[in-house]
Amino acid sequence: MRIFLPLVLVACSSNVSVTDPVTKKPAPVWNAPSGPIPIGQGQTTLLPYSIQSATAVTVEVASPAGVDVDVASDHLSIHADYTVSGSVDVPVTLRDSDLRGTNGSVTLHLSVAPIGWKGNPTWTTPQGPDAREHGAFIVDDATGTALMVGGTGYKPQGTPLEDAWSLKISDSSWTPWKPKGDAIPGAGSRRVAVIPGSATAYAFGGYTAASNLDDLYKIAFGNGDATFTKLAVTGPEARELHVFAYDAGKQRFVLFGGYGTSVLNDTWLLSTGSTPQWQKVMTPTKPTGRYGSFYAMDQVNHRLLVFSGGQTPKNKDPVNAAADTWALDLSQDAPTWSPLAVTGTSPPGRRNGCFVFDPSGPRMLVWGGTADQATTTPGLWFLDMRPGKESWARVDRPGEPPLRSSSFGFIDGRGNLTCGFGNDADLYRDLAIIGY
Repeated sequence: MRIFLPLVLVACSSNVSVTDPVTKKPAPVWNAPSGPIPIGQGQTTLLPYSIQSATAVTVEVASPAGVDVDVASDHLSIHADYTVSGSVDVPVTLRDSDLRGTNGSVTLHLSVAPIGWKGNPTWTTPQGPDAREHGAFIVDDATGTALMVGGTGYKPQGTPLEDAWSLKISDSSWTPWKPKGDAIPGAGSRRVAVIPGSATAYAFGGYTAASNLDDLYKIAFGNGDATFTKLAVTGPEARELHVFAYDAGKQRFVLFGGYGTSVLNDTWLLSTGSTPQWQKVMTPTKPTGRYGSFYAMDQVNHRLLVFSGGQTPKNKDPVNAAADTWALDLSQDAPTWSPLAVTGTSPPGRRNGCFVFDPSGPRMLVWGGTADQATTTPGLWFLDMRPGKESWARVDRPGEPPLRSSSFGFIDGRGNLTCGFGNDADLYRDLAIIGY
């Protein structure tokens, strides 16, 4: 998803005041929006245009600091970084090849909203779920709710929690609910991926107090409820803290890495037809084995990005977290991995933090996680995921909630990014909301 705002580029207009003295033809005029064009820090806005002229018109943009503008044949792609806010003017020159140097011009007026922490709702245990780690959310935008799936508690740490809760996103209130269908035992690190534009999700893997899981569930959700169907299909070994996402372009799920009998770096595809089937993918290049990574699926650009993750066996020192970022190209039937050269100052490697994909960037939020199993790595980070423009930015804003590891999050229909729960200096039953 990108943000689209309509505008029209016209080579002939009744409002033209500049005329070429030789050809007597009017200079190009762009009927651009007269008012402010809204955009948020870190977001990308697409401005379509059309040209009504037999002659070629070249659009030239003088991008101010903090604003990146790409010119395509039918639109401008405008991206604002985290250093600009408020009113920003973007001059545009229109050059008609048949007008001997007489050009049109227009100034686009951006209104850049700063991103920041919007709140930190908390609750007592009777009002909502107890503190936990390694859960997952299923967001139902139609009803404005987020269903929490699984997680483990702290009495002792790693104890699977059997409760189920529904979050009303508008006021951060909780309601207990009972999942329907096949029983789904309490577990941590069940990875859940929603099929975009549907009310269907799949969940795979996780851990209990006794072992890792290779359970695969199909989830039908809606009206604040969900029905779980366990699928009997043989595939990858049981694992936790893995990568699991849906590839809409090829209508398949993707699995990578995690922790099983060892630290894993295998890649699998799951087709979900009448008979679901796993297929292991052999790639010539791939990331090192890792678990607790940060990952995001960009459906528009058909690729999965994976950052960091622990590389040594779970609960062993040192964590030896990877500090690299990889892309899995899913545009072909056979996916391929490649390392990314990301600009900016890279965040320190870590495992088990909150990560949320925001398609309006496209970007991935990275918050928390640990590099030493004892302390949380500070800083709120965003990975700009635009192909060829990948970069890191640390975004420090007032009101940051307490740092923590092992939290988990979601994006809602209003574009707010939320991380919840986790632990560090305390055991948290709260939500940390980031937005505009």
